[in-house]
Amino acid sequence: MFGFGRGGMGSPAFDELGKTLAVGGAGALLFSKAFAYGTAARVVLSLGGTAALVCFALRMLSKDPARTAGQNTRFLALLTGVKEFFRDPKGHFRKGKTTRTEKAAHTAHAEPAGEPVSYKYIACPNCAKSLRVPRGKGHIRVTCPQCGERFETEC
Repeated sequence: MFGFGRGGMGSPAFDELGKTLAVGGAGALLFSKAFAYGTAARVVLSLGGTAALVCFALRMLSKDPARTAGQNTRFLALLTGVKEFFRDPKGHFRKGKTTRTEKAAHTAHAEPAGEPVSYKYIACPNCAKSLRVPRGKGHIRVTCPQCGERFETEC
């Protein structure tokens, strides 16, 4: 009738943004019930949850799948940025090996993405900043980005 849920689960509204809006809105509404009536937390959660569910419903009723696909693309780009911000940049929580990110794979001296690279952490002799150097490169010259000190090390 209105194009509601056109295509069932294949509808443009059931993409990652749609799922996030639906689950987040429902979750916010349910979580708001944990707070006393009239408190600021309950009002904010209730309004936020309702707004998310309204946005989800409007996306389901949209007759422009290209627009909803564009919204989902922007959402996924934002989500990827947030995940990159919170990832472990020095690999301290991994067991000795890290894989290069796609960003590093595009630099001039990078190896193809996905190949495990092992790093050694050394301290600058001048300012004690922790520096990451690749293992297995032999005797290399390192320049500290913080103080500019140049020194040689074995890795």
